[in-house]
Order: sequence, then C-alpha cells, then structure tokens
Amino acid sequence: MVNNMDRFYSDMQERYVIGALMFKSETTDAIEAISILKPADFYLAANKNIWDVICYLSGKSKHIDFVTVCTELDNRGIELSSYVMAAANEAPGQAS
Repeated sequence: MVNNMDRFYSDMQERYVIGALMFKSETTDAIEAISILKPADFYLAANKNIWDVICYLSGKSKHIDFVTVCTELDNRGIELSSYVMAAANEAPGQAS
C-alpha cells in the first residue's frame, strides 16, 4: 500500500521552509508557519527533527537561526548542522 504522503512529498519545499526560517524567523509569515506546521507535516525524519527544534525554540521565545537550531539538535544528540546549513543556503531569496 502506498502512503498518501508519498504523492505530496517534496524535499526541496520542506528545505525551503526550514531554510527561510534561518534568516527570517521573526516575520509574520514565519510566525504563522511555526504556528500552523507541525513536525508530522514533514516527510523526512531530518526535516521533522529540525522543525521540532524550531517549534521548541519558538515556544521558549528563543531566537531561531542556524546556531540556535544546530545547538539544540546537538543537545538532542542529532547531527544535522551540514543539512541545516545547506537548507539555509538553498532558501529562496538568500544571497549566495
């Protein structure tokens, strides 16, 4: 049986959402995305873990950026700093 999520999954789109948050976490759109999207809305485990950290940091009123996200991931024993950096660099509108 095929998981319905397989039909709608896009790693690129998930990474764009995560990457955009690394630079613009305090905008109205970012705050709305954090309030709407849940870790279960992401397909890949890496993206779920990163979004979980973003939601956690937001709930603690902490600034969300590459350093704070990667620090919290490290605190949880999850090494994804290269992945987070790639997502941030691939986010639309970011200077190369």
